Amino acid sequence: MEKKKILLVEDSHIIQLLIQEILDNCNYIVDFASNGKQALDYLDKNKPDILILDLMMPIMDGFKMLENIEKPIPFPILIVTARSDFESIGKAIELGASDYLIKPFNSSNLLNKINRLLAKA
Repeated sequence: MEKKKILLVEDSHIIQLLIQEILDNCNYIVDFASNGKQALDYLDKNKPDILILDLMMPIMDGFKMLENIEKPIPFPILIVTARSDFESIGKAIELGASDYLIKPFNSSNLLNKINRLLAKA
């Protein structure tokens, strides 16, 4: 079976490593970007199977990235963020996010959401 490619857009190196370890154990290929601008540059040349996106990042945050991503979005987007307010959740979904996971999270919730989104894609 072909390994699925995930683009993780997260500015915290510790969280990058944590998520990478979870995903490596499930045979996913993980690429990284530390902000929305890096992620958009990556997407100009590559198409992941799923995008995991933090909202609070320097240079270009997740909301601005969602506004600037090419529509229609050809892959699911899972928001993984500490922002738990209803306004942020609604705005992210309105801008094209497929699902939303609030930090801190456990690995089984993360994997369940990823697997569900990939099954729908």
